[in-house]
Amino acid sequence: METYRTSFCRPQNLVIHADGRGLLFEQLPSDGSFDKMVMRLISEQGEKVISGEIDRYGRNYVSTSHVADGQYSLVVYNLVSGTNTLMGYLYDHDAMVKITGGVPSFVEPWCMRQNMAIAKQFSRSRETIQQLLAPHEAYPCNHPEIKHIAQAVTRGISDEYQKLLTIHDWVAENIFYDMDCLHREGPLVVADDKPIIQALRTHRAVCAGYSDLAVALLRACGVPAVSVECFALGQTTTGGWERRENRVDTANHAFTAALIRDRYVLMDVTWDSDNVYSGGRYQHKTGLGKKRKYFDTSHELFAASHRLIASSRQWN
Repeated sequence: METYRTSFCRPQNLVIHADGRGLLFEQLPSDGSFDKMVMRLISEQGEKVISGEIDRYGRNYVSTSHVADGQYSLVVYNLVSGTNTLMGYLYDHDAMVKITGGVPSFVEPWCMRQNMAIAKQFSRSRETIQQLLAPHEAYPCNHPEIKHIAQAVTRGISDEYQKLLTIHDWVAENIFYDMDCLHREGPLVVADDKPIIQALRTHRAVCAGYSDLAVALLRACGVPAVSVECFALGQTTTGGWERRENRVDTANHAFTAALIRDRYVLMDVTWDSDNVYSGGRYQHKTGLGKKRKYFDTSHELFAASHRLIASSRQWN
């Protein structure tokens, strides 16, 4: 691949081109925290071979002409607004770069084409839209508490895409990932979660609860949505797609898909939340608040860590 993008949402999108014998940071997210960034190329042995600063109004090109042939992980940090704190934006093999004779190219994630093929089959029929708006045991969109929050959060917003972003932010900010529940249930984190209303009242859930609550709120404000199961790399796995045990058709995670303007927008609210509940305490992982890295994520960034499975085509 010659171009790497992080998002279909223009204000969130980072665009990097493999340009000649270097990397061109052509487009940066509009958030001011991306005015200055630090990039690094890390070898498979964990060695830093390139380190450079990217400035929205200055330097945006990094040469790879002197880098030995091989495959490298591109790590990008952004500077948190008003602080001297760098926060990892691309890391853990989110973007892999292959260097040949000093010329870079991006490595296509192993499951990207499979993900795109499965997502292409997601139904957009009138019947499906009705299903994705209807009350369901997992998505009690007609419950008074759900309706109240959906209306309050999206008041004054008519655009469905903006409603989606607003619901994403609300769930990411108000729900805490329940590590205590995860440890009781074991590695299959899409196992039966707390009922959504209980999760809403306690502000605690695992991934299925995050996603189901987002779906219930979206349906309550008229946006067709559903939870989708997938296999995700992360705290219950080791290594990446190169490991055979990670190339399985079983689910260990859930995210949200919303049908807007005849396009399915994918978002992983769980991974964008800074909140955690552990040892009976509500805590923040970094204190830097919600992220939007996994809102309307690009195919390449999503496939770096999420693999769709065939059964995800079945809507409820």
